[in-house]
Amino acid sequence: MELLYWVFGGGWGGAWIDREGNVRFPAHDWDGKDRSLHLTNEPGYAIGLDKWKLKSFFREVNASFELFELNLRDEELPETYESGPSGNPDTVRAELLLSGPGRCRLFRAIVGNDDFYQQFLDIHEAREMTDPAIAGQHISKLSRMRVESAVNTDRLYGKLLAEAARTMLKQAEIDGLAKDVPICLGGKPSYALPYFGPSAQRLLGKMGYLNYLRPSILDEKGANANLAGAAVLAERALQGIYSM
Repeated sequence: MELLYWVFGGGWGGAWIDREGNVRFPAHDWDGKDRSLHLTNEPGYAIGLDKWKLKSFFREVNASFELFELNLRDEELPETYESGPSGNPDTVRAELLLSGPGRCRLFRAIVGNDDFYQQFLDIHEAREMTDPAIAGQHISKLSRMRVESAVNTDRLYGKLLAEAARTMLKQAEIDGLAKDVPICLGGKPSYALPYFGPSAQRLLGKMGYLNYLRPSILDEKGANANLAGAAVLAERALQGIYSM
């Protein structure tokens, strides 16, 4: 069958497989420039989120997008990250928000100077909130306890994920992707799916996308999507050699 596999989180990217089993994207000769990168390509950071829409999403959870941008300048990020794909100043790269570190950035923008949430964490957990590699599990703990700042973080994360998905799918449809193609969604933040998934699901539904949001079957089986894809490509290459 035709399949779109999209990975978000720690490593953006994906693959589009047509009904004949050919890999439509990603291209294998990428020149490193955003403008020549399809939205489902590895490393897949060509999805730009419109800043005007972002400000609206942030306001819905009583947060400041300007504070989010200010926090970005405090991190060790390349200057190119201050603008979206292809240097567009009106957009932000999706992975700055939709990743493990991105979830922490959203949380910091929502809490601002308010440290009320810390009373729900022990002293060690509170100290670890500055480390994106660890803070995610503590944000999930706060979400389970229904702490408002964490709940709003995941609500915002879900809305942004839906917006990024809409951007990707609309471009893929322009490129010939059929609307009934299954979409396999995977990513390391999948453990937090119960927290940000509902808001993403609702917004995708309003946009007309009725896919059921759930972790990829590859992730559930403990398989590595990149490794599986590489094996398929290697097999195709080997078949080509023997058919010559």
